[in-house]
Amino acid sequence: MRASIFVSLLLLTACSNKFDGSDDGPNAAGNGNGTDTDTGGDDSSDNDYTDDDGDGYTEDEGDCDDTNPDVAPNQAEECNGVDDDCDGEIDESGGSTLFYADADGDTYGDPGVVTESCDQPAGYVSNNEDCDDEHDSAYPGGTEISWNDIDEDCDGLDYTIDGCVEDAVNLTSEQMTASYWAIDEYEGTYYETITGFGLPVANWIIDNQYLYLTEVSTLLEASDDGSYAVDFEVQVGMNDSAYTGKNFTSDGDTFYEGPFWIDLQMDSIYSYLGLDYATYCNAWVDPVDQGFSGSLAVTVDLDEQSVAGDAQLSATLTPLTASDVNTISVSGEAECQITYIDLVIDQLGYGDTLGILDETFETTLTNLVATYEDVLESNIAESCSGQ
Repeated sequence: MRASIFVSLLLLTACSNKFDGSDDGPNAAGNGNGTDTDTGGDDSSDNDYTDDDGDGYTEDEGDCDDTNPDVAPNQAEECNGVDDDCDGEIDESGGSTLFYADADGDTYGDPGVVTESCDQPAGYVSNNEDCDDEHDSAYPGGTEISWNDIDEDCDGLDYTIDGCVEDAVNLTSEQMTASYWAIDEYEGTYYETITGFGLPVANWIIDNQYLYLTEVSTLLEASDDGSYAVDFEVQVGMNDSAYTGKNFTSDGDTFYEGPFWIDLQMDSIYSYLGLDYATYCNAWVDPVDQGFSGSLAVTVDLDEQSVAGDAQLSATLTPLTASDVNTISVSGEAECQITYIDLVIDQLGYGDTLGILDETFETTLTNLVATYEDVLESNIAESCSGQ
């Protein structure tokens, strides 16, 4: 009886171990409390060693988002706000662009205010060339206005001189051709050399004269040292043939409207021969090509905000020919007595009236160049200094 009860207990215990759902044997994978943590097979529980999104990488192998198959270490970075290649950076090589703030709306960006984005943000541009993002007039290639505390052309300077120097040169040309330029009375004496005593032979006076310029062309070339080479091609005439008998005023001086006067006197040793001539003739010189050339140095005073020019010009005189000089008797006769006086002077080797006019012309041209320099320097100071 006891043996039968003992066998029944053994069978009951065996059945209980077979059907309780646990495996406590030496090869059991359990944790001792009946819970199975094996993730193999159909078990979808996550860990660092499982490729949950099927992109070929586990979290242990560097997949920074194991729920997104488009994110893995082998993926190309795209501009999408996602770290596609799991390198810890977002959009660093996926087409993102640096954009610069354009606060003044001149389409040029401030290099000091930058952002990186896939798309251009409002108020930003792709270049960083603006030197002043507070003024829409300041950008590379802008039109510089001197001394207004704005660097419009972004060259680092608050002034410009090239344009105003050219304006000053052109203005000078216009002014010099728009008016007559008075010539001081010019006189002299020829002395004879035959006797060795140097007695005076002829006195001459040229007065009531003025110059005029026509067909002016100018060449202004900047040099490497900041100066300019200046070349003026002009035609210069002395008075003209139109005589009205009226006066005109130019630059505060009054002149006759017509040719200048030539006063020649033969005297001294010829007086006793009755060769004491006092002859007045009208005369004028046709326009003759002349050239002014030289240099123009421009200096800038930053403290005074002023510009000064120093013009050093000279005239290359084209000698007059007989066809350039016109004379006629004051009385209106076709032949002026100056012709005979010319003959006497020439025969004695003392020169001729044309030589006198040529000398006069050279002197007055020299004065004209000095006037040109003064007007040009004044125009530079006015055009390039101040507002």
